[in-house]
Amino acid sequence: MIGLAPSSYYYRPQVDSRERARRDAELRDRIERIHVDFPGYGYRRIQRHLRREGLRVNAKRIRRVQQAYQLFPVIWRTFKVAIIKSAATVLMHRARNRAVMVISSFPTLWLIGANGGDADLSASG
Repeated sequence: MIGLAPSSYYYRPQVDSRERARRDAELRDRIERIHVDFPGYGYRRIQRHLRREGLRVNAKRIRRVQQAYQLFPVIWRTFKVAIIKSAATVLMHRARNRAVMVISSFPTLWLIGANGGDADLSASG
């Protein structure tokens, strides 16, 4: 064979910490410039933006740099989900404790009372 120990074959030299800090600082500057123009960009969009500029950067590295320098995207809450009960749902809840049969045929809602007449679903009773 080659006469080389497996540990020597698979050896990967450590990256100099100063070199890594310098490269991370450069990436941080680029991310900050992107955030000025596009504050809502997360790490995926930043990665695509950098790739369009000709710089291939691993997504994990972008996330690590963002976390180290607290470079997070702005999150906009444009709407709140509101629970809107339809008229049929409200009537069903009112009819729950009464002897009432609810027949729904869109767009009409029929309420038939226990005596065969119209059901009274007022809040008083």
